Amino acid sequence: MASPREKVVRIDETSQHSSSTPARRALTTAGTTVLSSGKYSQFRYTSSIPQSPDINTDSDVDTAADDSGIDGEFQDEDLSEAGDVLRPLPEGWPSIPQIFRRRSCELTNAALPCVKKAVAHLELLQTSIEEWCRDTGTRASTEIPGSRASQASSSTGSLTSELLAQQKKGTPKKQLRFASRMSSGRSETAADRRTTSSISRATSSADTLSVRGVGVNDDRPDIMPQGLQADIPYLGAEEVVDEVMTLIARLEKDRIDTEDMLKKEKERVRTLNHKIDMLAEKRSVDLPAAVQGEHEACSMDISELAWHVAYKERLEERIQHKVGVAEVMNKRLKEDIAFVQKHCPLVEEKLSLERNAMAKIKEAQDDTVDELQVTIDRKQSCEAKSAEAFSKAEKERMHIKSDLDGVRTDLNHVSEDLAEAKMNNNTYIHQMNDCRQQLHDNDQEMIVLNVKNENSRAAEEIQARKVKDLEGRIREQTFEHKKLEENNDRLTAWKESKPQAKFTEQISELENQRELKEETLKQLLRKNDERDMMIADMTQKIHQCQKQKVIDEKNTVRIHKEIARTEKQIEVTMEELSKVQTINRAIRDTLMSEENKASLEEEKLRITAESLKKQVKDEIHTKTVMQARIVSDNTELVSSHDEFKAKREKVQKVVDELMENLRVILGKVEKLRAEYAKRAKAIEGLDKELNQVQTMHQELETKLMGRKNVLDPQNNELKASNNELDNKIEKANKRTEMILSKLEDIDKSNNMMKRVWQKTELAIKQANEKAEELDIKLAYAQKVDQETKESLLRTTTRMNTLDMQHEQLMKDRREVHEKTMTDLTDKLILNKELASRYRQLQLLYVKVKNEYMNEYDGRVNMESTIKDLKQLHSLQVRMHAALQEYYKCRGAYNEYELNRMESETADNAHKVSELQGQLDGALSKIGQFLKTHLDGDAARRMAMEVLRREDAGLAREKTEVLLETATNGTAVAAH
Repeated sequence: MASPREKVVRIDETSQHSSSTPARRALTTAGTTVLSSGKYSQFRYTSSIPQSPDINTDSDVDTAADDSGIDGEFQDEDLSEAGDVLRPLPEGWPSIPQIFRRRSCELTNAALPCVKKAVAHLELLQTSIEEWCRDTGTRASTEIPGSRASQASSSTGSLTSELLAQQKKGTPKKQLRFASRMSSGRSETAADRRTTSSISRATSSADTLSVRGVGVNDDRPDIMPQGLQADIPYLGAEEVVDEVMTLIARLEKDRIDTEDMLKKEKERVRTLNHKIDMLAEKRSVDLPAAVQGEHEACSMDISELAWHVAYKERLEERIQHKVGVAEVMNKRLKEDIAFVQKHCPLVEEKLSLERNAMAKIKEAQDDTVDELQVTIDRKQSCEAKSAEAFSKAEKERMHIKSDLDGVRTDLNHVSEDLAEAKMNNNTYIHQMNDCRQQLHDNDQEMIVLNVKNENSRAAEEIQARKVKDLEGRIREQTFEHKKLEENNDRLTAWKESKPQAKFTEQISELENQRELKEETLKQLLRKNDERDMMIADMTQKIHQCQKQKVIDEKNTVRIHKEIARTEKQIEVTMEELSKVQTINRAIRDTLMSEENKASLEEEKLRITAESLKKQVKDEIHTKTVMQARIVSDNTELVSSHDEFKAKREKVQKVVDELMENLRVILGKVEKLRAEYAKRAKAIEGLDKELNQVQTMHQELETKLMGRKNVLDPQNNELKASNNELDNKIEKANKRTEMILSKLEDIDKSNNMMKRVWQKTELAIKQANEKAEELDIKLAYAQKVDQETKESLLRTTTRMNTLDMQHEQLMKDRREVHEKTMTDLTDKLILNKELASRYRQLQLLYVKVKNEYMNEYDGRVNMESTIKDLKQLHSLQVRMHAALQEYYKCRGAYNEYELNRMESETADNAHKVSELQGQLDGALSKIGQFLKTHLDGDAARRMAMEVLRREDAGLAREKTEVLLETATNGTAVAAH
């Protein structure tokens, strides 16, 4: 244990990896620490899992004492150390028990104390192993045979020991070996040699020691002799290894966390730089605006300070005015004090009298309290008695109520039955009325049809006469048409035979006249067009004027509506004003009435008490009357129930008769429906005939149009021939005028003939149509006549059958009536017997009721007396409370007046003392003035003192004004 040396602790860790990745991860931590032992050694630990290739990767991590500074900067962000959240380890890593259990080294964020603690554990383990090896070395040299003894003696510096116990068969073993640099070099890999060679170069002068743990599958039995195995002590190597592994995991986690923190810090630096740039740009933009705003605020503050100065000047003027008023009030108070000093004895006498009166009032109050207690006791006894009477009365009322409810339910049932019977009766009556109305309508339709039949016959005769007249006219027109055709043929022949040379001059003159007339015609047409344009313009103007008139009418209507609406609003406002006025008047009246009512409340209370008594008596009387009415109603109910039963039987009989009549009526309705169906079929046949007539009409129209088409070309040919004749007549001179006049007459006659022909064609068509219509009407009238005759026969047969049925019904009713009369006589005998029994029971009921009512009247009288007592008691309580409040108010008022007088006397005494002090000071000043009046220095001193005081007062006032203005300015700016 000489001078301390550096020792390199190197831990290589290999782990099994999955088939997909050949090497997942290898952790190697190396640190240089100063150990207490004097040797520079290398500690090496290797853990491997069987059935996988051993992969050794070395990584050097230098740990220093200043590692704690990194975590210290990020304590606000990294708070996961207390929870000890570990990063995921590679596959095949040895299990670390109790990884989340808190340990002593977890109380700090620094990694150095944990490393020191692990190194200290390893040192202790190394020293214990070395001591054990020394002890066992000497024993083994004597016990082990020659070959083993020689090997043990030759390798005393590099003795190895298997420290880990056997596990089950087929499980891996962990072995620790302490060897020298030479012996350990045999089993090291190439990578180990590289690392150890580098360390050995740096520390070649010192001896090294390495601890290496290798996991191997060893199926052989334990080779160690039983003596040595028994002598191996328990050193706690597995616990140390577990702690070292947890330390490695924690260091790796800290490394990853510090890397993440470094990345976050870099990102933070970037964001902060960006924010700084943004803020600088913003400042370059916002600072001039802020300076301008501050300048404006300062100008506003200056204007506000000026306003405050003016305001303070105004306040000063007001305060001076208040000072003058206070001086006047002080003079008046002095006068009041003198008055009080004169009249104080009178006030004291008045107070003594009031105290005596209060004592008397208290005595009277005690007497009233005693009387009140006595009345309360009486009241309680009366209340108990009234409660008993009330409970009994309630029981009797409930019994009476149950009886009344039963009677009411019976009445409701009877009324419901009666309503149903009335409804049925009404329905049957309505049905009978409908049937009668239908019969009456059928009779009226019969009369109308007869009248129509007569009218159709008269119209048929008229139409026949018209047809005869039209046939005569057609014959005459055909005769005239033939004559005109003969004349036309003759004239055309004469026209062709005459020469045409003579008429040329006449034709030229006629053409000139024609041209002149055409010119005049054109002028007239132009004028007509102009007039048409003027008419169209005028119509447009009229239309526009009409539109404007409509718009003006609408505007006038709208204006009238607005005027009416404004008038309504004015009326509403006037009504509201009147309401407000009435409310104001009512409030005034209520005020006056309440003032008057306050004086009349006691009288009203007395009157109400008397009226309540009268009401109680009236209620008792009405109750007796109502009970008597209930009795009479019950009797009437019984009698009405019997009558209702009899009426119900009668109504049932009437209903049965009505049902039979209904069945008969329904049969008639079915027959009428069948007749209606037949008539509908007849109407369909008539529609078909109408369609046929229409087709005939269309055929006639086509024929006439064909004739017209034949005549039109003939007419055109005639016109062409006339034109040719006009051309030939150019040669004729004198005869042309006569011929032209004749031709014009012929043309006119032709036109007239055409018109007459067209009119005759139209008249023929109309006559044919009217004849067809008359034929249809005749056929329809004949059918209707036949149907009406058949309906008459049917109705007569129905009437005969109904008469027979009616006679049978009357016979049945007479038999039923006789039976009912016999039953009625029997029931009347029973009714007399029941009536006698009912009278006897009614007399008993009246006697019991009279007794009950007498008892009830007694109880009601008791209740009325109790109510009177209660009312008197309530009035006394109110009177007592009013007197208490009155005396309390009077006492409070007297106390308040006394306190006020005392406070005023105290204030006056204080003011008198102040006046006395002021008078003493004034007298002393007058004496000093008289003493120093002759000396001029004293007067100068007094004047200087006065000037200094005035200067000091002005300076104080200025500072106060400035402070007030500054505070007001800051307050305004903050607002």
